[in-house]
Amino acid sequence: MIVSAQPNIQPSGTLKIDAEALSELARKWEAEAIVLGIPVNEVDPKMQRICGMLAERIRETGMEVFEVDESGSSNEADAVWRDEGEKVAMRKRLRDGEAARIIVERFFAQRQK
Repeated sequence: MIVSAQPNIQPSGTLKIDAEALSELARKWEAEAIVLGIPVNEVDPKMQRICGMLAERIRETGMEVFEVDESGSSNEADAVWRDEGEKVAMRKRLRDGEAARIIVERFFAQRQK
């Protein structure tokens, strides 16, 4: 199994539209499910609630969703690119895709236990 980072998807500002777009993309890639990072350890639980609502909207499209704690994934992603010698501006552009890759790897690691 190989997990690779993909380009960012721009949010529309509407969870229903975003859920439909993500589900459509998953079906295009013939994915069986979507792994969604949830910010569990946030001081302000607002993003955790929003991500949970997005998961529900995705489920309403018929796709299966697995929620995975994304805590620390951005820092891990930044460290990967820092170790590769990337400059700060490039690391910022690459961070989200790399963090998503890390979250998917966490999901598979948890399922193997």
